[in-house]
Amino acid sequence: YLDDPAKTAETLVDGWLHSGDIGVMDDDGYLRIVDRKKELIITAGGKNISPANLEAALKTIPLIGQAATIEILP
Repeated sequence: YLDDPAKTAETLVDGWLHSGDIGVMDDDGYLRIVDRKKELIITAGGKNISPANLEAALKTIPLIGQAATIEILP
């Protein structure tokens, strides 16, 4: 969290950033993100949006093969 050390500290547990994503470690020790814990992002204005819907809309553009929504918090 930008300029909010207390909030940042809440997300760090035992040296790991708890991002809200679900990941798996492969046999070579690489982390692969496979899912997300919750399907809604709450905007700064309090609006709930579905990242999956946004990603699907982006992928309808012929030049976009893959899309990912990343929540940047103030």
